Amino acid sequence: MKTRMTTAALLAALWGTGAGTATAGTLGIDSDNAWIRSAGPRLGVLYLSDAETRRALKERHAGKMLTVFGWQAEHEYFKADGVAGLVEVIPAIAGMEAGMFLPSLTAMLGVRIGGFEIGVGPSAGTGVTSKVVDSPTGPVTKTSAAVGIGMAGAVGYTLEYGRVNFPLNLAIVRNASGYRLGFMFGWQLRELRS
Repeated sequence: MKTRMTTAALLAALWGTGAGTATAGTLGIDSDNAWIRSAGPRLGVLYLSDAETRRALKERHAGKMLTVFGWQAEHEYFKADGVAGLVEVIPAIAGMEAGMFLPSLTAMLGVRIGGFEIGVGPSAGTGVTSKVVDSPTGPVTKTSAAVGIGMAGAVGYTLEYGRVNFPLNLAIVRNASGYRLGFMFGWQLRELRS
């Protein structure tokens, strides 16, 4: 009996996630003990709610939204009755168009049923803080990076075309200073392992 295999990514800002399905037969391998891993780039936009980061962005003539570029790697750790358990890691960088380097790393555990998925996990990343300090020439605003950790959650759906997945996802990361809401898309090549 051929085992129906699925692949996906849930998140994260992060901030990005993705999902998809495949069978061992559609990938050209006849195996009851095979599993799928997938990886690929993630692109998207990120809305920032915390006031300090938005103030620092305004000083750089950037808006409340930033672009995000990242990479997502995912593995299934179980599959039963059409439900797959997933674990993912998503490193990403935001803010390059504003001259900023805001890296993050998100790890997620999730579940996929068909092409729909949901996942949660920790997300560590940098934000920007700014404060006004006195100087001999008058007040000066200084910006600096601040590292924080929060919880990420994501929902999504993946379109399939052959061995390539095209995930579409919404993600939110909540931490002590506010939240980040993102929309991510990308593509992933599925690889079957036995």
